[in-house]
Amino acid sequence: MPVIKKLSLNSVRFGAGGRDTLPAATVEISQISLRHISDAALVAAIIQYASVPNSFLQITSCPLGSINFIVSAWDLHLEAIDARENMETFLSLWTGDTLSVTDSLCFDDRALLAIGQNLDLELRISNCRNISVDGLKKMVKKLKGDHADDFPEHRTVFENLHLSRQGFMLSPEEKDWFYDNGIGTVM
Repeated sequence: MPVIKKLSLNSVRFGAGGRDTLPAATVEISQISLRHISDAALVAAIIQYASVPNSFLQITSCPLGSINFIVSAWDLHLEAIDARENMETFLSLWTGDTLSVTDSLCFDDRALLAIGQNLDLELRISNCRNISVDGLKKMVKKLKGDHADDFPEHRTVFENLHLSRQGFMLSPEEKDWFYDNGIGTVM
């Protein structure tokens, strides 16, 4: 049986086309936080139902395995996702503007490549020890290659790249490489 330890829905708006049009009713959820839900199908169903642009989605200690649809969330936070999860597939299906990943061993260099469709992204990575500087560079090169027609000479690939508690520090030369290749701010 699925277990939900915490399901937080904020800013839920219900609407219908008219007084007697219940089948046309809609629900708009602008913030959703999933924590410690054990059932992958339940996580997928909630995300699919609540996946709307301009929303906030936080997933903490939940399985991602059953998600096989486009996930639209303007602000996506992934925290403590198990190392066995396929974050690469999940992120290849995500569209949004801000991605924060914390304490997730499954966030690796392959997952970095999967976010290549999101231009002007703000990317925050904290304590995800399976990424490398080379992986970050490959991600930037992939973004620039996939969107070459969209890039005037000084166009930014990412607005911001925040790295903390990674087990490595970017050298001044590496920071310069990221600036020269379209990263607005590197922290």
